Amino acid sequence: MNDEVNHTMKPCDPAPGAFSLLYVEDDEFTRKITCKLISLGFPELVIYQAENGKVGLELFKEHRPDIVISDINMPVMNGIQMAREIREISPHATVIIVTAHSDKKYLDDIGNMGIVHCVVKPIDHKKLFEVIGACCTAIGMALHQ
Repeated sequence: MNDEVNHTMKPCDPAPGAFSLLYVEDDEFTRKITCKLISLGFPELVIYQAENGKVGLELFKEHRPDIVISDINMPVMNGIQMAREIREISPHATVIIVTAHSDKKYLDDIGNMGIVHCVVKPIDHKKLFEVIGACCTAIGMALHQ
């Protein structure tokens, strides 16, 4: 991978109290297109992006995004390993898994970690937006309690 790749993308001046999202996907085209669509659908979100679980975990530690969206199969560290480590740091982290797998073992691993949002590939962006919107609403409610 090119060392000059910018692993983060965020607006210059995020609004106070803005939500943030980390999108972790090893396929560069899918990552860039999905992040662009998310930024158009949710312009208030600060978006970070990573090409594998290791970089995603580093960005999580640095920025503590409100929502993490991750593919499962990635080089270096897969999405399930990353989600486990994120959950150790922040047990109530909101994690959305994106996967092409319908394998029961993967789904059991996801469920056992308390991850309730799973979007199947190819990504239905309408479904993804509904899940992101629901997460933002839930996080907003939790912040105001």
